[in-house]
Amino acid sequence: MIFLCCRELQNSIKESVHSLILDRIEALGVGEFFESGESYIRRVDGKGQFLFKGLRSNAAEIKSMNGVKICWVEEAQATSQKSLEFLLPTIREDGSEIWFSWNPNDEEDPVHDMLVTNTPDNAVVAKINWGDNPFFPQVLEDERQRVLKYQPSRYEWIWEGNFNVNTDGSVYGKWINKADSDGRIKSGIYDPDLPVHTAWDLGYSDDTAIVYWQQAGNEVRIIDYYENNREGIKHYIEMLFGREIIVTQYGDNGRVLKWKFGKDIEDHKHRKQYKYGTHYVPHDAANKLLQAGGRSMAHQAHEYGVKMHVVGATSQQNQIEALRVTLEKTWFDFERCKPLVRALRKYQFLFDDVRNRYLDKPDHDQYSHACDAIEIVAQVWKSVII
Repeated sequence: MIFLCCRELQNSIKESVHSLILDRIEALGVGEFFESGESYIRRVDGKGQFLFKGLRSNAAEIKSMNGVKICWVEEAQATSQKSLEFLLPTIREDGSEIWFSWNPNDEEDPVHDMLVTNTPDNAVVAKINWGDNPFFPQVLEDERQRVLKYQPSRYEWIWEGNFNVNTDGSVYGKWINKADSDGRIKSGIYDPDLPVHTAWDLGYSDDTAIVYWQQAGNEVRIIDYYENNREGIKHYIEMLFGREIIVTQYGDNGRVLKWKFGKDIEDHKHRKQYKYGTHYVPHDAANKLLQAGGRSMAHQAHEYGVKMHVVGATSQQNQIEALRVTLEKTWFDFERCKPLVRALRKYQFLFDDVRNRYLDKPDHDQYSHACDAIEIVAQVWKSVII
């Protein structure tokens, strides 16, 4: 039997489970039957061996292996989709198995998505924790209690195997976790009798994000979300209506004079039923663009029948405080708002390595555009209470 031990990145044998397996061999009293080298442990009779490889740096070598009966991928939360795509067809002996062990980091980790979110019929998945260990030592119990007391925001990930939400540095992590625990992230919250408002964060090379929401009294319901990049305003208006737009007449500088709806866009046609209220955009949507002949994004949207309301600028700290208050009364559609909820969990303040503390300024990363859009909801929702 060939037993292949992998992890995504492995720069040296010290980063593998090499020493762990050697320790178990000795503890079982069978050391005389094995010999070990820099990258292997094998039976002295040549009938079996453990091999240790990094997936990313040894892709070609692993693909050429034959006879692997069991492959163990440790720290599998770091395994990339690309590594999974070449590993899974490689372990192809009859009766072969691939074992993944990991502490979940994010709901979109490829291995978590493959085995938990979309569990295959031929997979066995078990959540195993400290409480399942009959040999759990007192020294670890003391450490568990210490983390629970002094680092409660890290405890759920380190000790309970839940997603890594670093609420110490997270801008909105604590508030979105509270919404989740209160049952305010659920499917089917759209009300066809209420108008649908939108809040936008506009970009081109950066993402454009659109938050769709309704409200009844002081209850804010985030019913839908869309983001993309490197698309013009026409694309986002099509997403708004769930239908293609066919321009039949242009004017000077690309101005749209006449247009009509084309066919439905399959994944977005549910928005055909939305009765829109107000479309809110940030102050820079009113900036005149030279490449558009002096027309702003708001003007371009108006050519497709969408009138945008420009929201005045305010400080980032005011936006953050407003959204934190709003999140205490906000509901999210579980299916259609997954990327938005994830962004709210992952959005972090910048960390000052010199001072060893978080700054008051959030990091401008892949999560910031979704958060910028929903921060506009927090600025305006009280003005549209019905």
